[in-house]
Amino acid sequence: MPRPYLNREETDNLLKVGCCSGELDNLATMYRKFGFTVEAKKLKTAGTMSGNAVVSRLEMLDPQQLIAFNRRLNHSKVTVESTDNRRMKSPSDEAITLSIDDYRDVVESALIGACRGCSGKPDCSLRNIFLRTDIPAVDEYEGCPYRWSDE
Repeated sequence: MPRPYLNREETDNLLKVGCCSGELDNLATMYRKFGFTVEAKKLKTAGTMSGNAVVSRLEMLDPQQLIAFNRRLNHSKVTVESTDNRRMKSPSDEAITLSIDDYRDVVESALIGACRGCSGKPDCSLRNIFLRTDIPAVDEYEGCPYRWSDE
């Protein structure tokens, strides 16, 4: 017999699945926009199926429990954080510390000076640094995601 209430662990798990279900739908929309239709369909299906599982369980709840769950859902979000803190550390002994603003200025200057009009050469050291330090792509180009033009 299904319980008309949720324990703490079940509530947390349903919140995670519910939040992820919405994010899968958003990701499917983005993938479809960029032409990844097969992946978009799979993401949409995963979002729908996981959302249906949450709704199915929520339909069994007592009305007061449902109100409490919805209140928690409105104040919840799922985040992803790296457990690997090596991302910004340099393997060399000559590492320096920059503020995030200074680092962004350096990246912007590099993009303007070196990446403007670049042909996307495969052995680019800047691209490797940008990828390693999670700098977002400038645009959707073939080859290097950081090359750009003034067009």
